[in-house]
Amino acid sequence: MFLDFYRQLRREKRAVDEANGKYRAARKRAEAAGVDLKSLALMESLSKLDEAEATTRLRTALRYAGWADMKIGEQTDLFAADGQAVPEKAQAEWREGVAEEAGYDAGKSGQNRDDNPYPLGTPHAAAWDRGWCAGQAVIAAEMGPDGTGPKKKRGRKGRGAEMGPQE
Repeated sequence: MFLDFYRQLRREKRAVDEANGKYRAARKRAEAAGVDLKSLALMESLSKLDEAEATTRLRTALRYAGWADMKIGEQTDLFAADGQAVPEKAQAEWREGVAEEAGYDAGKSGQNRDDNPYPLGTPHAAAWDRGWCAGQAVIAAEMGPDGTGPKKKRGRKGRGAEMGPQE
């Protein structure tokens, strides 16, 4: 039984290592294409917040910079458009990806499929639904054989390792 778990852990670790390698390679390609990775990281951290909180964080950071005599944000046109518009096709693909991620989160958290916030028949609705199905698949994979709940675990109060086949 131990060796079964050990083999499973090694297999999962290999998958994590491969995914990390793909992630690092994608970051290198982005950097080579001119993406500022530190700005990307800032944008990514802000994207995890709701819009009001992200705006507050940016304003507060600029206020702190002003208090520290940093000249960031003093120019009234600092954040004016720089002429680098995102192509419409890329923007549409991005929004579909956001819809799919939202659907995944909804499906994984057990929300109803009818809670799709996008109008039926739109690409965003289809993307949200694909994500919802993927989220539901995660729940299904975590359920026990009778489909009623998580797989039973050994140990005190069910905190041990998942029970595998007994030999």
